[in-house]
Amino acid sequence: MPTTDEWVVVSEAARRIGISPQAVRLRLLRGHIDGKRDNKGRQLVYVPEPTTKPQPTPRPTALAPAVPLPSADILTVLQAQIGALRADHAAQIAALRADHAAEIVRLAAVYEARASRAENLAAGALESAAAASERIAAQLIQAAEKPAWRRFLGL
Repeated sequence: MPTTDEWVVVSEAARRIGISPQAVRLRLLRGHIDGKRDNKGRQLVYVPEPTTKPQPTPRPTALAPAVPLPSADILTVLQAQIGALRADHAAQIAALRADHAAEIVRLAAVYEARASRAENLAAGALESAAAASERIAAQLIQAAEKPAWRRFLGL
């Protein structure tokens, strides 16, 4: 059983473990760590003393590279590959631009064809509307020339 000198309050336990006091309380509720109340009603937590102090991890210095530098042969090969990839990329971009230009020309032709068709349809509709209005006007004039009794009887 733990000794009494290793029982500390929640805030001290949190500082020693390296977590928040709320996390310590949650671990107490879950039963992951031991706890008890003292005579003053404070919650105490059992935190065993560490047997060894943790050693800080050494940070790499800016002077010493973490990865060894590649040799000149590898750099030459990689630069050649980069050049080939750039050339392929430029060729693909040129092909896409040519396709794009051809599509713009095609769409312009389609637009012109549809615009002329729409103009023809509008002109045809206008002519047919004019003919219909002339026909209706002629029928009204004929009906107006008939005597009222004929119009009434529909003769």
